[in-house]
Amino acid sequence: MLGSVLRSAGRQGSRLALRQTSLAASNSLAKTQAPVMFRGASMSAVRDMSTVKIVFMDAEGATETVDAEIGDSILDIAHEHDIEMEGACGGEMACSTCHCILDEATYHSLPAPEEEEEDMLDLALGLTETSRLGCQVIVTKDMEGIVIRLPAETANMQ
Repeated sequence: MLGSVLRSAGRQGSRLALRQTSLAASNSLAKTQAPVMFRGASMSAVRDMSTVKIVFMDAEGATETVDAEIGDSILDIAHEHDIEMEGACGGEMACSTCHCILDEATYHSLPAPEEEEEDMLDLALGLTETSRLGCQVIVTKDMEGIVIRLPAETANMQ
């Protein structure tokens, strides 16, 4: 009887030691891996919690300067600060209601839009050469002080 109790305790001790070793290994791995940034509002990731100031400008020229967290999308920032940017699809790149217009330098500093984004932009009203979907533009530290213009109107063609 005592032998079976000791063997059982030994197995439980081994399981506990295995769990602790596994946890220590995963913690060690987590400390060595670099943060990953994902595009798109629905995919959250490790974020650099610093901020930059960006300016939203509506069609009439009224501006609002906001603190934008690096790593957030323009759409998320607009919603966080009650800026008039619809985002009817919730940032899933299935509409063009988060259409925004960037200055030329900012536009050219970003990765080129993917084909799906270009397809959605084709549905946008007031399209320009520097139009992008706000759900696809991720704020970086280099965007300090940029002006994001909002078009006069949007259309939800879902």
